[in-house]
Amino acid sequence: MDQYLEKLRKYLSKYNSEDAESALEFYTDYLTDGPFSTYEDCVNDLGTPKFLTRKIMAEYSIKKNKDSKKSRENMKTIWLVILGICSTPITIPLAVMFFVFFVIMPLVVFISVFAVLLSVFLSGIAFIIGGLRFDLQTILMFIGAGLVAISVSTMLFCGLFWISSKTITGIKKLCIWAYGKIGKRKGDK
Repeated sequence: MDQYLEKLRKYLSKYNSEDAESALEFYTDYLTDGPFSTYEDCVNDLGTPKFLTRKIMAEYSIKKNKDSKKSRENMKTIWLVILGICSTPITIPLAVMFFVFFVIMPLVVFISVFAVLLSVFLSGIAFIIGGLRFDLQTILMFIGAGLVAISVSTMLFCGLFWISSKTITGIKKLCIWAYGKIGKRKGDK
């Protein structure tokens, strides 16, 4: 049991949080009060110290960022939850599929749309600069077309970033839901 607690303490020491300390205190009390005498008894009930650490950190991240609207905090929560899900070998293929469909695919779509909008924006600038060598009517037409391209792409950039922040929040909620469905099963053992 002491070996289990030592490993748990080592893994939790990587995280600087009060919740890690309170979790260590809770599990120390839990193991000392329970019928656990060997390392194997502890592993059979709680899983490996590494698994338990990931579970603690995933739950801490979910609790801390439950109502967060910041994309950076949401991404951190997503990664910690994915680590929590991946801590059991059986869920690794499911986590890979989940990661590809709900993280990589939205990222590819975001990058593609961003590239198209950037090209429209740069085309607008090129229209304005390129139109300066013609007569007055043509110059005005090129400047107008360039300004339209720049303004439309700028508005769409704002929409793209709004949609991406909502997508990240949705992925975070989906990760939390998946962790609740998958991650708890190992702990219920």
